[in-house]
Amino acid sequence: MPHKPSLSGLPHVKTVIRRGREYHYFNTGQRVNGKPVRLRLPSKDDPNFGRAYAAAKASRTKRANAPNIMTVPQLIRMYERGPLARKTLSTQKTYGVYLRQIEDLFEGVPAVSVEERDIYKMMDSKADTPKAAQMIFILARMVFKWAKKRRYVTVDPTADVEPDAYEGGEHEPWPEHLIDLALQDEVNKLPVALMYYTAQRIGDCCEMRWPDIRDGVIHIVQQKTGKALEIPVHAELQAILDAAPKHGLTILADAKGHKGKHSTIRTRIQRFAAKHGFKVVPHGLRKNAVNALLEAECSTAETSAISGQSLRLVEFYAKKRNTGRLAGAAILKWQRSGETKA
Repeated sequence: MPHKPSLSGLPHVKTVIRRGREYHYFNTGQRVNGKPVRLRLPSKDDPNFGRAYAAAKASRTKRANAPNIMTVPQLIRMYERGPLARKTLSTQKTYGVYLRQIEDLFEGVPAVSVEERDIYKMMDSKADTPKAAQMIFILARMVFKWAKKRRYVTVDPTADVEPDAYEGGEHEPWPEHLIDLALQDEVNKLPVALMYYTAQRIGDCCEMRWPDIRDGVIHIVQQKTGKALEIPVHAELQAILDAAPKHGLTILADAKGHKGKHSTIRTRIQRFAAKHGFKVVPHGLRKNAVNALLEAECSTAETSAISGQSLRLVEFYAKKRNTGRLAGAAILKWQRSGETKA
């Protein structure tokens, strides 16, 4: 029998034996989601094995000798030596745990090539641990925001990403009965109506001014995303606005005309909810609004135009819709379809 050549001396080659057969894989030096990318080589008995191995090795060498491009792990290390080094040791240690996870997911990836979809993939990889997903997102945003200011990257891929879907259930929709009660409460109905009927965060609602309402439309620029939105005023909201006192320039101004503080308004709303036996956060109203729009048969794009959220996040919120109500509406449509045919 002819002697089979040994591959033990060939760099970057891994041999795997399955069902008595040998398979050879070349480590390309690249990584995807933290895992090495390996190229399947021909059998070592194949006359083309040497040619395939030489080509794979040449390609790896070419990449290794390419001009140095800053990778995500390199960017993270620079951030740790800069802003993070000025924080307490305990904070550095805590942040370091999550920064290592980001490094593993983006090992070898040029920082300038990271896109919004890559950030979502990163968070999706931690979907089973929402708190970890939230933390790696926060740190990724800090790193890329810092990098963009220093021109290490031209675009911040985290800028338009909504992390709400990974916050571990903290922002559940409100019970509809509680919304009805709040909209009848003299103290809380204005802020609750603004958040619910515009699908905006409490911070953005605190920034809304009376002059921002023109021709039945509220014009806002979201603080978090910088998106400019034009939201038609819902009839129920218009009635509440018409009856509301105008203490200052902002709609949620206090009795002295000062802009309302979202921390004060949040506390007031949560106390009201607790009095009625519910534990909620104001942000939950945003989910109620999105669900209401979707249940009213608005498209994902139409709903996104009101809330300012990404289509992806609107679709995530859609999972929280009232399925019983949707099922009832579906049966009615089915019945009408049958009556039309008859």
